[in-house]
Amino acid sequence: MIRTVVLSLTLMFCLVCPVEADVIRAPGLVLSNTVGEVAPRPLSNAIDQTGLSENYVSGVTDYDAFVVQNPVDGGPLWESLFFSTTGDIDFNLGSAFDLNGFLLWNGHLNAATGLNNFQLFSSADAAFSSPSLLGTFDANSGGGLQEFSFATTNTQFVRLRINSNHGNTLQTTAGEFAFREFQVTAVPEPTGLMPLASMFAVAGVGAFRRRRMVSR
Repeated sequence: MIRTVVLSLTLMFCLVCPVEADVIRAPGLVLSNTVGEVAPRPLSNAIDQTGLSENYVSGVTDYDAFVVQNPVDGGPLWESLFFSTTGDIDFNLGSAFDLNGFLLWNGHLNAATGLNNFQLFSSADAAFSSPSLLGTFDANSGGGLQEFSFATTNTQFVRLRINSNHGNTLQTTAGEFAFREFQVTAVPEPTGLMPLASMFAVAGVGAFRRRRMVSR
């Protein structure tokens, strides 16, 4: 009967066990953009899922389920100002989240304009008064989905520093940006299972007490 009690208590605890998963998080708002943009192809094109073959719900869509579909970007791009190929783009995600990765769809019209070397920084404030380096990365020139990982960091503000593109001296372009967020959520209690587990536990304790009384 002790086994019954232990099993029942284990079931009760597992009903509220946390589940760890990664989700897709949109970049949020653009605080500043020193690389600039041209009117027909603004930076908003790279943060609003425009052109993605598969869309996601920010903070909800499961990361693995999303990337396994190999989403591509074939829509309008972001293009920097002419003769402005490097610089910083600062994002405000709206609240602090546990980020651990960055997703990039490079410009698909001209491979030479896509991001090459770039860095990511986190900050405790919108002014980036004391930024922390998340990582330095090198991207491929193709327009497909590229994933970049870094240590899980709780932050609201992220800076994308573009150090180079793939050789074009006129502009830098990109199709889409997004982040990977680490989440821990509690498992909802299935209706009826908690009372059932409690019943088994009570029954097990009662039976155990009866056995002890009989043995005396």
